[in-house]
Amino acid sequence: QLANEHERAVLEFGMYARGDIATLSQIARPVTGVVTNVGPVHLERLGSMGAITAAKVELVEALPPDGIMIVDAGNAGKHMRIFMDTHQPDSFMYISDWGSVGAGLPIAMGAKLARPKQPVMAAVGDMGMMCNIGELETAVRERIAVVCVVYNDRGLGNERAFQKELYGGRLFGVDYGDVDFAALARVFGAHGERVSEAAALLPAMKRALASGLPAVIDAVIDQNTLAPVVYRK
Repeated sequence: QLANEHERAVLEFGMYARGDIATLSQIARPVTGVVTNVGPVHLERLGSMGAITAAKVELVEALPPDGIMIVDAGNAGKHMRIFMDTHQPDSFMYISDWGSVGAGLPIAMGAKLARPKQPVMAAVGDMGMMCNIGELETAVRERIAVVCVVYNDRGLGNERAFQKELYGGRLFGVDYGDVDFAALARVFGAHGERVSEAAALLPAMKRALASGLPAVIDAVIDQNTLAPVVYRK
């Protein structure tokens, strides 16, 4: 039941994030016993913060209609999935309810092996990418040309959001150094680009898709732009 309530809350937040005029109480009230917090996410910031807004929309634009999108769990997945539209069945997968942060890249590789003629992209967070970054070597060696877009906020965004909501903003163990995933991708022999400006995202993703190589787009996002948390009171 909680999974269904979670999905309902996410869908309703999606309408809010797209620009519908709704208060938090209107969003949360229909979901009995579940709290959603959109504290640090405001429409003004969504419209002005650059890379993260463009990433959500331009991933959709960059991927051809027959493309497959795999969305990882965590903060990155929450940002991405409410903006994803599909054009055919079996072309979109998100893994939040599997408890498997980091599976986005290897699952995307499996999808590419199963459907080699279709472009495949994965949207992951920086922690999710760290979980299985070694699979880039596999992708390069086996020529599995997936494109992985990393939402890089230099830490554990989902945990940061929960700690801000549940512990009064007292943060512990959620921040780490700035990892350049594009540079790491190039070390493995993959295509890698880092972007921090909205206008650079779509061209970078198109170059990645056209490269014919496994590719990583490292999209640097605002560390304090957090998707809402959903929990039972």
